[in-house]
Amino acid sequence: MYIYPSCTSSFLFMSTSPREIKRMIAAAQSLPKGKKAVLATVVHIEGSSYRRRGARMLVLEDGRMIGGISGGCLEGDALRKALRVMDEARARIYRWDTRQPEGHTIGAGLGCRGLIDVLMVPLHAADLNATLEPLRIHLQSRQSVWIAHPLAAHAETVEQLWWWIEGEGWPHDQEMPPYLHAMRQQASAKMCSFTFQHASDKWFVERLLPVPHLVIVGGGYDVQPLIELAVTLGWTCTVVANLQKVPADRFSQAKRLIHLRQPNVWQSLHIDVRTAVVLMSHDFATDLEALRALATSPAPYIGVLGPHKRHQHMRSQLPAAWWQEGGLLHRRYFAPVGLDIGADRPEEIALSILAEIRAVFAKRQGGHLCRRKGDIYEAEDK
Repeated sequence: MYIYPSCTSSFLFMSTSPREIKRMIAAAQSLPKGKKAVLATVVHIEGSSYRRRGARMLVLEDGRMIGGISGGCLEGDALRKALRVMDEARARIYRWDTRQPEGHTIGAGLGCRGLIDVLMVPLHAADLNATLEPLRIHLQSRQSVWIAHPLAAHAETVEQLWWWIEGEGWPHDQEMPPYLHAMRQQASAKMCSFTFQHASDKWFVERLLPVPHLVIVGGGYDVQPLIELAVTLGWTCTVVANLQKVPADRFSQAKRLIHLRQPNVWQSLHIDVRTAVVLMSHDFATDLEALRALATSPAPYIGVLGPHKRHQHMRSQLPAAWWQEGGLLHRRYFAPVGLDIGADRPEEIALSILAEIRAVFAKRQGGHLCRRKGDIYEAEDK
């Protein structure tokens, strides 16, 4: 098995987007029998890079590339190397050092100035779907998926890359080297991607976090662009609305559609720590009911649409202890919802809301990158 993203305790992100993964899976399912492919994954970085560890690219026999390992500067050379790996039928790790002056490495204009190692694994149509199984599970599961990729020379001869679902057993019966149990214990302790070494064996152990889940309470016309943009990002959406008053086709891209007046509506939402809630019903009583019910949920983000005065009134209707340090809504309540980007149209408001959610999930402030001190990306475990 082979696969990847990165997350540190302070920067939760996926280097391969859900949309890219879906495209890879679709390509694998349609690949004719007997055809070949190569799965390329960024497994090690030093210095700067456009994409992080866990970025993937699927290269097909006809030269098509799905996904990417850089901003485009490495893909041409990576394609040539992937076709060589395909012909040799042997996994390899290739290194690009873009810290050299322009053009000295591969004859391309490189802007990142970093060292990048990419694991390339040759596959046939018959085993490609099985290889992508951890990615498929990642899109469907609300548990993290872990994948261990080799970083040393033995990658050329490796026949099995290990993966498992957080909190569950290995998905195969093969006898495992004893140190893989130590790897898994370290994964449980770290709860983020890391590098693991045992004797001469070295691995990139990647944690794939569950896809962000957006719960929207409301059925207005301004809900539609929020759903569309979230789906574009690869997120899953659940909408809670009075279905007797709004057309269902307004929410055609949502994964779940729940009637506001059904029994136990708030308990049916399956909220977890990768869920963001946005209350935008334009009805004070509905938003207050939802806020009161969902305050005890594990959602790290609960945003409410509307002006400051409305939110001050809403706060006054709830226990004062909820807003204090350590209270149920302390640092989880965002109202008025969204980043201050001057948004005044539904599409711009949707952008503002999702940008704020992304910043909260990443534990960032949402400011200008040009004013950020230090690296754009958080430092990764080496």
